[in-house]
Amino acid sequence: AFRSDIYEQFDIPLPKGTIFVEAHRPDQKFGKNINQRQGDDNDMSFSLDSFYDQYEVVEKQVTVNGRRFRFLSPRTIDRFIDPEHPLNGFPLWAKLWEASLVLADFMARRKPYPSGSVLEIGSGLGAVAMVASAFGHNILATEYNLDALAFSRANAAISDCRSFSVAYLDWYHPDIEGFYDLIIGSDVVYREADFKSLLNIFNRYLKPDGEIILAFCSRKTDTAFFEEMQPYFSIGVQKKILKTEDKTVDILLCRMTHRNA
Repeated sequence: AFRSDIYEQFDIPLPKGTIFVEAHRPDQKFGKNINQRQGDDNDMSFSLDSFYDQYEVVEKQVTVNGRRFRFLSPRTIDRFIDPEHPLNGFPLWAKLWEASLVLADFMARRKPYPSGSVLEIGSGLGAVAMVASAFGHNILATEYNLDALAFSRANAAISDCRSFSVAYLDWYHPDIEGFYDLIIGSDVVYREADFKSLLNIFNRYLKPDGEIILAFCSRKTDTAFFEEMQPYFSIGVQKKILKTEDKTVDILLCRMTHRNA
């Protein structure tokens, strides 16, 4: 049975309600193109104007470690749902979840690697990568869903952060290059069918002395995930309790390192 090396509990306040305001076309400062990065047609470019033509969006704001960030998200999720199979491919990426806020806060407080790099898996809207980049991390945000990739690229563009790159990544057929000092992800641990693919990602892309930081809501699948990883990684877990006036959310912040490191 799994037993964490570290298990601590913290009560922390959820950031004061995320501010929802209607999106607008950015001014010329943010109207530039950004190149698509490795793993996704490097010879093409991303245009914010084309993005706004394709998607109905809202702009949201969130404060992390004393700094306010704005990011784009879909106005509604209706267009991303198959009416005949509404649960098939449900757009979980289209919301900034509590686990992402915890991970963003962690990255904001963590000292960046002097010359290192960070790989984010399941980046969704790209908000965590935006925050991490703003606090000095060199990060590659990856996603499988093409609509999520578009929003990640748009948020990379409006953030104007040079150390925030975006790439396509299929966990079952990974083809990006390089090795990373840190691999991060929020709410990527919920389907047991993905655990072996995640293990492959970690073993393939994590440097020997690197570490993995995952934030996720506590679920019944947690034990199965930890048992899958424990033969290969030392695992520590912190439990964070996020509180607002109307709800309490338990988030696990998990740190993993190679056992032979």
